[in-house]
Amino acid sequence: MPSIHYLKDTFWIAYSVSGQGTGLLRSKTGKAEGPYEDWGKSEGGLTYITAGGADPSLFQDDDGSVYWLWSPAWIAKMKDDLTGLAGPPRLLTCEPRIQGSGDVLVGDGGPFLFKADGTYHLCASALTPRLGIHTDDTFVATSEELTGPYSKEELMVPHGGQTTVFRDAEGGYKATFCGRDRFAVFRDKAGIVRAGSAYVPMDE
Repeated sequence: MPSIHYLKDTFWIAYSVSGQGTGLLRSKTGKAEGPYEDWGKSEGGLTYITAGGADPSLFQDDDGSVYWLWSPAWIAKMKDDLTGLAGPPRLLTCEPRIQGSGDVLVGDGGPFLFKADGTYHLCASALTPRLGIHTDDTFVATSEELTGPYSKEELMVPHGGQTTVFRDAEGGYKATFCGRDRFAVFRDKAGIVRAGSAYVPMDE
């Protein structure tokens, strides 16, 4: 699932192509509607950020450093011009749900990182047998350090799937929602979740 970000005075779209890795588009006008251009390393007719992986997103820390994330929870610092990775990737891990188990990932897809009040929050989607079937939920874990380790994951958005989190004009946080299982409030429609409220379709 592609994600859109605003940093370095323009909009960027992080995306993946099945079997061909992850890529980045840069708005040439600084506007969300573009037009966009491929941004990254060009090789064999393809422009990409990583040759493998899926569901990427961007994160900019307080010092201006930008990081590339991709499934299940890889992270790597990017070059200043965002044309590629500046160093080797690292897998972000969390405390296992069951002590001694090898389950140390927040989720299995669509990692998204944001920072609030000095704390890092790592979100990801995961299929879990929470209701006796495999529900596609959104989980979150926290850490005081960018590279973790992160806390035990907590359910963030039931049936939410992959998410992005943004701050609204009033300073509150909202999470995007895409119902991916049959128990979701709605499916195949973009939506947002406000703190203390129900799911809100984007077109209502």
